Amino acid sequence: MTYIILRDTFGNGLETIPNIGVDVIEEHQLNDYIWDAAKIILAEDGYVNVTDYDEENIALSETLVICEILGKLKDKTVPYYIDEVLMKRETEYTVEEYELYLKLKEKFEK
Repeated sequence: MTYIILRDTFGNGLETIPNIGVDVIEEHQLNDYIWDAAKIILAEDGYVNVTDYDEENIALSETLVICEILGKLKDKTVPYYIDEVLMKRETEYTVEEYELYLKLKEKFEK
């Protein structure tokens, strides 16, 4: 499995962590990346250790967000699922546009 690590801002959404960004992390690298992310946040916010940070802020364990990168979604590969959604939406848009055209054509031909 692969992951990305983000920081929850608790109100302003999720953000990337400097020097980590959206690096794709393999499972065997996850512990190192969690520690690196914590050190970056501690330094950025002016703290020396996790305990001091957690006493004055929302705990780092709640601030760090680990997102799994999916290989499958609804029993389909992610690219196949995305293609399916795009084709369906494009078809819906084309049908709606054509129906509007027919209504306008009828209106102005009378």
